[in-house]
Amino acid sequence: MKLKNIVEKYLEDIKYSIKQKTYLFYLQLNDIYVVRLNKKLTPSNLNDFFVNINAKYSYSTSKLLKSLINRSLVFAFEKGLIKERMAITTHLKCEQIRKVQALEKQEQTKLENYILESGRGYYFGILLSLYTGLRLGEVIALKWQNVDMKNKLIYIDKSISAISQNHKTIIIESSPKTQSSIREIPISKQLQIILKKLKQNSKNDYVITSHNNKQVQLRAYQKSFENLLKKLHIKHYGFHALRHTFATRLLEQGTDIKTISELLGHSSPTVTLNCYVHTNLQNKRKALNALTKNVSFFD
Repeated sequence: MKLKNIVEKYLEDIKYSIKQKTYLFYLQLNDIYVVRLNKKLTPSNLNDFFVNINAKYSYSTSKLLKSLINRSLVFAFEKGLIKERMAITTHLKCEQIRKVQALEKQEQTKLENYILESGRGYYFGILLSLYTGLRLGEVIALKWQNVDMKNKLIYIDKSISAISQNHKTIIIESSPKTQSSIREIPISKQLQIILKKLKQNSKNDYVITSHNNKQVQLRAYQKSFENLLKKLHIKHYGFHALRHTFATRLLEQGTDIKTISELLGHSSPTVTLNCYVHTNLQNKRKALNALTKNVSFFD
């Protein structure tokens, strides 16, 4: 039996015990990566296959595949689909800490000014992410019922994702993957003014809608964001950079890591620290100057 078929049978077995989004995502991993093992399934071929995967793809992709394949192989042995216990034993390559991409302050100001002057509600999702740290899927899934103007809070309990399956894109709206992503975010005074204006002109349950008052599509909104950056002669950023910009601005003003972690919906402050371990040289210089400011023997 091919590894791809083993994974398929395992996923069919757990299909109703996991979220649909997770199930479809695993199927996608199987169709893109696992299918590449065409040789006979042996411990040696299995590990050679994973060495190749581990060398070509990111740490997170390799980690997910190793876990999925090993769980599938345990299932297959217990069900008698394979006669020999086997598993990927190759160690994962070290995770490289990637420098977070955040907009420069002048770029952020230029982008904000254009959106506010244009008055186009469609682009206000960009401001939402800049001032709440919402992911793109959370921005698009946000409904007015989750915006509490009285208590100045936004309740995040849904996200929209796009999964490719059989050459088709499936849009799924579901609760976030982790419990920590279900969170409350305070609304600043400035953001409250913007939201009130949006609400007055809203003809839909969703906070951000398309030009014809329909639900926004993930890839269309990402593309619109990229086109807007080109129009304003701002270098290319993915939409996720807005979330990083939110966190970076908070760090720059001295907000503690635990607070930032909770606002972002990270599972722990450690995740936040690992993401934002890089600070700019100006902040480092400022920190060291402050450390020695009142020490007499440096005078």
